[in-house]
Amino acid sequence: MAMATVASEQVTTATRANVDSAHPVVDFSRFATIGSAAAAAIPSSVIHCRIAGYYSAGDGGGALYVRVSSQPLHALRFRSVDRYLPSGSIDSKNGGWWSWADNVLTPEMVGAKGDADIAAWTGTDDWQAIQDALDAHIYFHIASEVCFRQVKTYRITKSLHLGYGVGAPTCARVRGPGIAGDGENSFSGPIILCDFSNAPGVAIQGGRSVRWKGVGLKGRNFAYLVDNHMGAVGRASIDDTLGSNWVDPSLDDRADTRYAPYAAFAIDPYAGARPGTSYPDVAYPSFLDNVAQYGKTPSSDTLIGDAWIGGFVVALANQPCTAHSKGACAKLHRVVIEHCKYGISIGNTQSRKVSIEDVSVKRAFCFLTNDMYGTKLGAYGGSILNISLFDCLNIFSLASGNCFDQLEFVNLHATGLWRLGDIAAGTSSAGGLFFREGRFDFTSQNDARGVPAKMLDSASLGVNVRFDGGQLRNFRSVAVLDLPCAELEINGTEFRPADARDSPYLRVAHNSLCGGLVMKALGSRGLNGRFRGQSARYNGDSGVSVDGEFPGPEQAASRSSPASIYAERGVEADSSDGGGVWVPSPITELDKSWLRSQFLSGKMLTFSIADRADGIFAFQGPLPGDVLLDAATGSAFFVSDRIGNTIKAILQNNFKLRDGTYVPIVSPTLTSGIMYCANSRNFTPSYVMTGDFSGSSGAVATSAGDG
Repeated sequence: MAMATVASEQVTTATRANVDSAHPVVDFSRFATIGSAAAAAIPSSVIHCRIAGYYSAGDGGGALYVRVSSQPLHALRFRSVDRYLPSGSIDSKNGGWWSWADNVLTPEMVGAKGDADIAAWTGTDDWQAIQDALDAHIYFHIASEVCFRQVKTYRITKSLHLGYGVGAPTCARVRGPGIAGDGENSFSGPIILCDFSNAPGVAIQGGRSVRWKGVGLKGRNFAYLVDNHMGAVGRASIDDTLGSNWVDPSLDDRADTRYAPYAAFAIDPYAGARPGTSYPDVAYPSFLDNVAQYGKTPSSDTLIGDAWIGGFVVALANQPCTAHSKGACAKLHRVVIEHCKYGISIGNTQSRKVSIEDVSVKRAFCFLTNDMYGTKLGAYGGSILNISLFDCLNIFSLASGNCFDQLEFVNLHATGLWRLGDIAAGTSSAGGLFFREGRFDFTSQNDARGVPAKMLDSASLGVNVRFDGGQLRNFRSVAVLDLPCAELEINGTEFRPADARDSPYLRVAHNSLCGGLVMKALGSRGLNGRFRGQSARYNGDSGVSVDGEFPGPEQAASRSSPASIYAERGVEADSSDGGGVWVPSPITELDKSWLRSQFLSGKMLTFSIADRADGIFAFQGPLPGDVLLDAATGSAFFVSDRIGNTIKAILQNNFKLRDGTYVPIVSPTLTSGIMYCANSRNFTPSYVMTGDFSGSSGAVATSAGDG
């Protein structure tokens, strides 16, 4: 153990009856530093002493020590010049050893300085001291916790290990004074600078009921994300819609790999067999004998709370390993995450009951994932409560199946969103994704960053997604939720786009989509009472809008204010027909091979349909105000003009502005595949339209006026 420069003085002088005559008259129970105590020949009558500091008196490293009968295996020890045992006898081999015996254990008591410069990343490497304190607490139980009592910045160059996953499970407690802010400790929280990128900042292996509270971690990905304005609503310096751009190229090559991500906290990173790309070998302490690098005991019931985390690839990675073994009941409470690619990753099917409460995430690519690290089949299986997201581009990237089971968000408030996220194909077992009273604000959609094609992209059948109340707002024009209506349920959720509806065709399209909601196939497969949205509703003639309209299983409609395509029953405007009548599906398919002269210029799509009578246009469209949806890309178009058989439609999503020209983010195929067309002129359903639609006649009449 490194010692400070030997101090020449003991703290106080006193007369002691049994002091060895070779020593001056001093109080050998008090020393200024641990170095001065180690340099002293302490009388046999003194069996405990108080150290005022480690390097200097008052530096926070002072503690009470007691004589012991042999060298302690932990690092909180020193050996004085004498060779007395506690019994008073002399033992040249085992005598003179002293062991820590205080109530509160701090890293300063093992030599940590906490003198790092948080901006320059300079200062003493405190890794050994902090790790020694943790080992003494976890394996030798000399204190109930390791306490960071001072608001300091500590620099480390290796992972801190809360247990090594060897033998029986271990318990660790780390506590600090509170949450730092914006990567600084100017509030109340200490910060640990993780000055490396090839391993997790803190590795928790084989733990039971581990608790880490009030101590923040800052990683080497911080400056890169800040300097490039990643996630900023205005626009990042580079394309922040690409996940690969959220990792500093100067980090270790493993920093964003499946089994060795650069995480602030990693739970069970060394469980399972060693993968091809892995974390570096751990130098285990000598008291553990020979230890294998992988195949370690898993953890359960880990709590990380009241902490700030910033500048990592992922803030919390639960089991980024090859194993499907526990990692269960992980908890993240009252944590602030900033400037990370991912917030939380769950990597295995056995995690279960993940508890996430009162968490704030700022400037991240994605909040939750279970398909990026480890086995890529992580199970959440719990409620996520009171979450605040600021400039977080995506909420989730999930694989379906038993992976996320029934995942419920309650009171999620998100501003600066770009998308909701992705549900990838997973195992055969389905799950549910529920949002209760959430507010989703998509102000990150702009011309420079682009407007995504699908705000929720799902490649998996059998996943039920439900919105209860809340709002989706400030999306540019449409919110494409790529789920069939049998798997999507809307209960009173409001849809409020950012773009103005300043043309008649825009108002008609707006009404038909309940403010802008676009389902897979435009909901043409049967809603079965699962839709009750809320939006402003426009009068197509006057342009006046009325808030709080609830199109749902039934909706009143007139010629000037047609019903939504998601209304299953149409009611006359004066409600004289009671519960209304069933409305035939207003959705038809357009085979793109039928179209002629198709081209997309900027956001304007132009094409012709040969041999289509006026009556067919009236029944099936497309006419101004109708909605077209490209089945392959999720590109939505509002029809603006029809001149003869030529149609013009304006792209509402899947575009960005590049060098002054709008270009698609994902180029739609114009000559093959299917486009769905929604007839937005849905009114007076109790009176059918009449006319000859078999030929070219344009004669169309109704047997009564508007309802």
